[in-house]
Amino acid sequence: MRHLRQSVLALSCVTLSIGCEMMGGDSAEKGGSAAGTAASGDVQAAILALLEQHRVALLNKDIATLERIWADDFVFINYRGQLVSKAQRLENVRTGATAFKSVTYGEETVRPYGDAAVLIGMVTLEGQYSGQEGGGTYRFIAVCTRHGEAWKISVLEMTRLEK
Repeated sequence: MRHLRQSVLALSCVTLSIGCEMMGGDSAEKGGSAAGTAASGDVQAAILALLEQHRVALLNKDIATLERIWADDFVFINYRGQLVSKAQRLENVRTGATAFKSVTYGEETVRPYGDAAVLIGMVTLEGQYSGQEGGGTYRFIAVCTRHGEAWKISVLEMTRLEK
């Protein structure tokens, strides 16, 4: 439960930061300097590389990579609104209850906030989730956090798009 509170707190802090920036407040990444812009580009490249690692790991049921790129307190909020822990999500992939034939991302936007970044995009999935067909197109938001030099996914939430 402590890890869930930490993940929700991280999401709340990022949400507050976004809100402040939208109201004209300064963000740590705004700077406007060439160094700030380069750092922001580095973060964007790192987060998009993390997203690709995630896609490939899900397709290949690569548990080792998923364990590495999901933070210890990783929380997945599925399209049904259920909270799924890292251990539960790994078990679903390990047993084949969650398996994908295809995972296609689009419309990715990365917003860096110091040692956190928000990734928003769309994903089209073909496969099954928890033993039931779960294909479709979803909007997603991920909170990624820096752990030393590595970026990890801390929170991932998906919403099914209406047809």
